[in-house]
Amino acid sequence: MGFDNFLEIIMDLKYSQRLNKPTFSRLFYPNSTDEAFLSGEWYRFATDPLRFIWTLTNGQVALLYDYIYGEKEGDE
Repeated sequence: MGFDNFLEIIMDLKYSQRLNKPTFSRLFYPNSTDEAFLSGEWYRFATDPLRFIWTLTNGQVALLYDYIYGEKEGDE
């Protein structure tokens, strides 16, 4: 991966900051009804998004990818 690709990835990750708690919960934990769990996961994401992203499964990364590119396309 070259620098330009890395820079593009970093810039695209900014779109993840558009997530709010309800959207975050629906995206990553659609079947969870445990509010304490969801609040804890939201806190982890909101305070340290990169560390949170590192804990995601491949399937969850794919969800994040789809979310980011959906947001990105909406801006174009």
